[in-house]
Amino acid sequence: MDPILLILLGLLTVFFAALWFVRKCVSAAVYFLFMPCLIVTLSLAGALSLSRIYWGYWTSPPEPPFVTMAFDGQGERATAIGSFEMKSKTGKRLLPQELPKPDASRPTEDPLEHAVYWVRYWLAPDAKAVGNLTPAEARVIRNMPNDPVWHVRDERGYHSRSWMRGVWVRITAANSKRYLFVAADGDEISDDHHPHYRALYEYRPDGSLKLASRQLMFYDVAGMEGATWERIFLGLCVVGLVIGIPSAILYYSLAPLYAALRRRSGRG
Repeated sequence: MDPILLILLGLLTVFFAALWFVRKCVSAAVYFLFMPCLIVTLSLAGALSLSRIYWGYWTSPPEPPFVTMAFDGQGERATAIGSFEMKSKTGKRLLPQELPKPDASRPTEDPLEHAVYWVRYWLAPDAKAVGNLTPAEARVIRNMPNDPVWHVRDERGYHSRSWMRGVWVRITAANSKRYLFVAADGDEISDDHHPHYRALYEYRPDGSLKLASRQLMFYDVAGMEGATWERIFLGLCVVGLVIGIPSAILYYSLAPLYAALRRRSGRG
């Protein structure tokens, strides 16, 4: 079932269950004071749940793994950085691209620009695209979308693994360990809905790489593009108050009549 529809059905179920329970337990004044608070609370829960299920995060894209892992304090640095594009029709070769140029003042909602912002802010403020990928690095990046750890499922007719665009960064941590960070967008998994992969690989002594940390989220290029949990929250609040308050009043008014009719039919 579509996650948006599932969340809306869940909110309606909780709302009407609360109407039934609260009406039996409190006075009319408390009932009508409780309803707006319930609508706002359910709207907040619905907006956050939708963001988590649909985009993969609660409020905003998380910081990349090289930030959250906190490699023994400060001192991490980027030794090489590059950008790439991969297409199935070009034999999955990693073609060099210009680095994305995000807003320098703050992270954006676009996952790839968000990752590049943190690369510049945390690792390499003046980094330019330099360096070439080793065969091991290129192999890991090409195989990223096919790794079963992501659990990305395409809807019928969509092929998210046919195209990928992203950035890679070699990192030397304060503890002298070396890592490869990759952030990449994939093709559509459904209409205008794209996956965004982030992976942090640690170099083994033999030059091969092992996955140390990963993040998966999603973004939209149309339809839900530009939507945030705050806007969804405000929309649910407006719709909830416009529809929910009259529904609560109608339910409170008709419930005694319904109960009386049931008693009468029972006596008959």
